[in-house]
Amino acid sequence: MFRSLARHPGWLFPAWRALGPDLATAAAEKGAAALRRACVDRLAACVPAAPSPPLDRGSREDIRAVLETFAYVIPKAWLAVTALREAVEGRPLAGMAAADRTALPRGVPPRMPPIPLLPEAPDEPRVREIFEAARERLGRPAVPSLYRTLGRWPAYLAAVWQQVIEPGPLARYRAEIPELIGEAVRAARALPYPVALAKPAPDEVAAVLAVYQRNMPETLLQILRLLGDLCGREVARGPLGVATG
Repeated sequence: MFRSLARHPGWLFPAWRALGPDLATAAAEKGAAALRRACVDRLAACVPAAPSPPLDRGSREDIRAVLETFAYVIPKAWLAVTALREAVEGRPLAGMAAADRTALPRGVPPRMPPIPLLPEAPDEPRVREIFEAARERLGRPAVPSLYRTLGRWPAYLAAVWQQVIEPGPLARYRAEIPELIGEAVRAARALPYPVALAKPAPDEVAAVLAVYQRNMPETLLQILRLLGDLCGREVARGPLGVATG
């Protein structure tokens, strides 16, 4: 997303300065956590829990850390995208005076692991086939980072892939998206500081924000399903281990 927006630095830099104070607050952390919980709560109606594929202890812990990292980062990015899109669409955030303005430490939480990505065309044929299917079946312009990371465990990715692309759950996820976007808008409007943009956004920026606001909740539902199957849905509901300590 940010690579796409970075093609318009004259818009992105002022927009990020406007949004940055909100994202550094406890209110943003709480709003993102509420979005994650909302997605977990909707999973029960979308798809039953299922056992995760067998894994050795080391792989299980590594995959859990990866899924927790995505489950922590994506709601915050989704909240940011929603706040920016509201401002771009002429609905600037007024800021909520009663919101928690406690400043949080900047930077990556110390327990969060690095997330290396495989290339979009990896050497292993089965992984390359899944990557191509991820782009085509999920309707994405590029292979989502989640699958490029999980490709480091080819047997696990192959085992869960059919669950990821099941038409029934995908359709049910997508039916939840309008309400989830509404929750994201409410979370953005509960941030403490105003977000208004003096400069109109280029059409490409507006389109990028719209696409990511729509795709992020679906991706988050997929991640939380995998994390819930691996560790239990109450674990997916949080608080997440990678974001603590």
